[in-house]
Amino acid sequence: RDFAELGATTLDPDINFPGLTGTFESATGKTEHTTARWTGQIEAPETGEYTFSAIGDNGFRLYLDGNVVIDHWEPDWDKEQRSEPIALKAGEKHDFKLEMFQDTGGASMFLRWEADGLKKQIVPESAFTPPADFEVYPVALSVAQNGKRLQATFRDRVADWRKVKEHLKIEVDTSPMPVKSVNRASNNPNALVIDLAAPVQKDQRVKVAYDGKGGLKSGSETVPEIGRTAKNLSTHRLTTPWGDKLDKNHPLPEYPRPQQVRDQWKNLNGPWEFAGA
Repeated sequence: RDFAELGATTLDPDINFPGLTGTFESATGKTEHTTARWTGQIEAPETGEYTFSAIGDNGFRLYLDGNVVIDHWEPDWDKEQRSEPIALKAGEKHDFKLEMFQDTGGASMFLRWEADGLKKQIVPESAFTPPADFEVYPVALSVAQNGKRLQATFRDRVADWRKVKEHLKIEVDTSPMPVKSVNRASNNPNALVIDLAAPVQKDQRVKVAYDGKGGLKSGSETVPEIGRTAKNLSTHRLTTPWGDKLDKNHPLPEYPRPQQVRDQWKNLNGPWEFAGA
């Protein structure tokens, strides 16, 4: 449960991780008995008193300006902890640190906040600033609307990309996503197009890890190790041949088993949102 050896560094947009074992494995080579630390600065969008809520698997500690505001360094899981209300001024940045440890089994971490006029929600990307000494490599990562392609756009023309596939890992939610091919974009010499083995679904989290050993260049510079979350523009939904024939605005109104119909019942046919737990 210490932080003696650094496995990898990545840039996350927020702390909203239902599954971290894949990230731990790619960074450290193991899924158990490891740790993670998020650092940077945090600022509130409006002046007020904010209450932070954290929940994870396993223990965690939250610091603001060097002060512990949540301390739950315990080997349990899924027990939400709340801070006392903290006065924050709009636009004023505060040093931020969240640490967690992972013992065995699953691993997760979520950080939320709430205030008067602000419902409880995941602390958004707009609230965070990376540490001053953290160099954010200039690359924009985005998933296409059809979910089948990921584009990496660099500052300069890309070259020597043919070995990138063997040094690239993509994780969708908590599952590895196989890569079919990597090529330079035909309409943009500064971009790589990565064809995926299956479509990414709408709202899934897509993490991209390149180990910096594939020889990729942007201009005259060798592209270093990159760990980043891609912007997911996919509108793709899971469908079936039967579902494609249905009119979602007019779902079947009949009771599904007419021989056992009840006097009082509610029709649940229609579109549903799903998120894996």
